[in-house]
Amino acid sequence: MPFVTSSGRMEEWEIFPGSKIRIAARGEKMTAVLSTWEAGSQSTLHSHPHEQVAFCLEGAMVFRIGEGEYLVKKGDVVLIPADTPHNQRNDAEETAVFAECFSPAREDLLRKKFAPRLSGKE
Repeated sequence: MPFVTSSGRMEEWEIFPGSKIRIAARGEKMTAVLSTWEAGSQSTLHSHPHEQVAFCLEGAMVFRIGEGEYLVKKGDVVLIPADTPHNQRNDAEETAVFAECFSPAREDLLRKKFAPRLSGKE
């Protein structure tokens, strides 16, 4: 992967209905993605052995992390510890955009798959 990449050159695919993701960067110990979440979109409740940091670049979403729910708005940063059940949903009327980093590297996402451990009902 090059040291600098234009977001327009990153291949995008749907990860959930109304949500698309692009690999922004990958290293031996981390994966970075750009994700977009249309109004009404959401992820399944899941966990994975990766630490996750999400930076809200546009819009707002509700993150469920463990037992808590948090409204995350433009400029906010989210830390999700490894193996913690979580999901996110866009209750707003505008698209949300996030830059997300995972450590260690997300091999499933590098294969263009979303394959975490599911954690019960959505």
